[in-house]
Amino acid sequence: MTLNEIKGLIKEFDESGLSFLELECKETKIKLKKKISMSGKNKEIQNQAVNNNPVMETSTLQPVSETKVTDKLVAIKAPLVGVFYEKPNPEARPFVTAGQKVSKGDVVCLIEAMKMINEVTSPVNGTVKKIAVNNEALVSFQEVLMEIEEQ
Repeated sequence: MTLNEIKGLIKEFDESGLSFLELECKETKIKLKKKISMSGKNKEIQNQAVNNNPVMETSTLQPVSETKVTDKLVAIKAPLVGVFYEKPNPEARPFVTAGQKVSKGDVVCLIEAMKMINEVTSPVNGTVKKIAVNNEALVSFQEVLMEIEEQ
């Protein structure tokens, strides 16, 4: 690889939603890693290798539907099938816990699907009343992930 090709690769990586990239070509081996901002806070998403492929992208998903359980209780449902993560990496604290206040748009969990990490955000301001799934559990489309009491 030439120096210009490497510079171009770095520029493209910097502008992408990728948090980690590893490339190996003949004698050249490049590893790029960066932090991705989630709701104004810099939290690093740990690379979770799936099928030994370390490249992942992130996207932000709104819950496909939230269901009003009562007048003030909103259920956040999984927007896709995947693995539920309550925290950005194994050493980090969970995004939310029961009893915690959240604002509309705050990241409440991650779902990994097809080697992509997807942020799930709160559709309302309120207090987390219940987290219905365990960390690293496989979730189904429209499965209730948590309930938030709207304020």
